[in-house]
Amino acid sequence: TSIVQHYITQNRWWYLTEPVDTTTSSVFDANSTNHYLYFWNEGPSNHGWNQIDNGSFVLDSIMLGYASYYTDANHTLEFEGDLNTGDKTITISRTPGVEKEGYNLIGNPYPSSYDLYQFYVGSDVLSSIWYRTYYTGAMNFAHYNAELNNGTNGAQRYAPPMQAFWVKVSDEHTTTDISFAN
Repeated sequence: TSIVQHYITQNRWWYLTEPVDTTTSSVFDANSTNHYLYFWNEGPSNHGWNQIDNGSFVLDSIMLGYASYYTDANHTLEFEGDLNTGDKTITISRTPGVEKEGYNLIGNPYPSSYDLYQFYVGSDVLSSIWYRTYYTGAMNFAHYNAELNNGTNGAQRYAPPMQAFWVKVSDEHTTTDISFAN
């Protein structure tokens, strides 16, 4: 069993995923009135942002991204469990006609940086990823393009530990698997 801590500041959105095999939303203090925790569901059932407002929600979908926001203070999140290691896969979708068609919020499941180029090669997603970041004194969307190996607003080829980001399934597919390897 390991403990991974991640410090986050208040009054901004954080896109995160868990670095351990299974935990609950209590890590994010999800039942607090001073905190918001959401996940994005691209599919037709419960489409859109889904709020998690209790501390017992099991976060067992490795690589699923979460949006977290605290209004009261800075926090140190503490994840305890078996570290994610080995190959990890998540199935993502593109549902024709829905808001943000094909966009899925996924994340780096490892407690270490990850080479974003590795997941893009041979996948059925667009070559770009997007995430929110504090860059040059303001909140911005960072963008990294794996095919061109360039980024904007500080985005780089290597995703930080636990960083969640948006990917988009290509128009030719309705589902695809994204795989990360150690």
